[in-house]
Amino acid sequence: MKTSRGSRPTLWEEELAQAEQWLAQSLAYYTEPQQIRIEQVKRLLIAARLAVAQQHYQRAATLFGLAEQAHSHIHHVISGPMRDLADAALVTVRAALEPAVFAAAFAMGQQLSLERAFVTLLAPTAIPGAPVA
Repeated sequence: MKTSRGSRPTLWEEELAQAEQWLAQSLAYYTEPQQIRIEQVKRLLIAARLAVAQQHYQRAATLFGLAEQAHSHIHHVISGPMRDLADAALVTVRAALEPAVFAAAFAMGQQLSLERAFVTLLAPTAIPGAPVA
């Protein structure tokens, strides 16, 4: 897997296992989800993009909703390649899901608590009520 500045992965579809491993290791180092920082929002966007690459569109929509909710609590704008890649993945998710399904999954993510979010990221199938496919 290619990495960018700060050892953040550049997600390539053929390197999904490595991206999953990086995300799990990254989350293991951060065990206090009570405070939202830009790094957590970026991890959420990477997790959402990984779900898109795996064609787990409802999960991705939930993670994008969670990332938007978390991002609204910080005073930092995500821009550049990270934003462009996330926006492209979000377009893919919207196209893959029925509008009502997307809206419900996205809203579910917006309502997750930060603690529940990190449990969800550490156990990818743990989003209650959201199928992985």
